[in-house]
Amino acid sequence: MDLNTNHWSVGEVATLPRTERPLKKNGLSAYGHYIGSRYICIREASEGQYGILVKVLGKVPAEYVQVVGGEPFCKDARDELFTSTRYLCYQFPMLQELKEALDIIRSNPTLIPVFEKASMHINPKSTFWVRETASQFLILKKPQIYDALKDVLSPASNESAHYRLSIVHYNKSELIFS
Repeated sequence: MDLNTNHWSVGEVATLPRTERPLKKNGLSAYGHYIGSRYICIREASEGQYGILVKVLGKVPAEYVQVVGGEPFCKDARDELFTSTRYLCYQFPMLQELKEALDIIRSNPTLIPVFEKASMHINPKSTFWVRETASQFLILKKPQIYDALKDVLSPASNESAHYRLSIVHYNKSELIFS
């Protein structure tokens, strides 16, 4: 996506245009990822480094997370089309990009009040959903969580809720969500 210039400062709320990418089609249902709405800038883009925008989606229980196309998926939005239904999900972050974002948030104490003011409550020492999955019975994949306090990745239990984040990288000319 070309925005020509992306100049967000740390702590600034960035309103992103809705951008979608298909993930999987299954009969009359289609699944995709999207970004959009309000994100908080936690790192500015520079010549040698991409910037990072974070959206806190709240805590989500395991029962709302399924695996679609080999990735964790929540039905965040639904579009009724003429002959089918399309479900959209904010993409789950990879473990490494989640750890990087949490390190930045923990090292900059001025960011927590920014998230609170934007009604995006976050505890960087909690548990978080990640894109990585665990194989179960050779084929079946199970969503995983990252425990930031213990620095451990593990399959999610059915009784618990964990934070979901959407992370978007950017440089001066484009938004990057992988």
